[in-house]
Amino acid sequence: MTTLVRPGASPASLCEEQNRIMPKLKTRKTAAKRFKITATGKLMRRSTKLNHLMRKKSGGTKRHLIKGSELFKGDEKRISRMLGEGH
Repeated sequence: MTTLVRPGASPASLCEEQNRIMPKLKTRKTAAKRFKITATGKLMRRSTKLNHLMRKKSGGTKRHLIKGSELFKGDEKRISRMLGEGH
């Protein structure tokens, strides 16, 4: 890991600078596969009821479910933290 060192900086001040820098948030890949962020910043999830028993559902219902739905408000903070800074 390379660090930027100011000329004439003491080792103690260097340690203080490193402690002030926040660590990067890593993306949890399982969350990145399941959730998407829209252009307006909303978190979208996959709809339920799309795995089986599809013959008894009408075409309109299936089209509506394929679009997905917005994530619940209570989960937004936790999931956005899982997605990290790059998303």
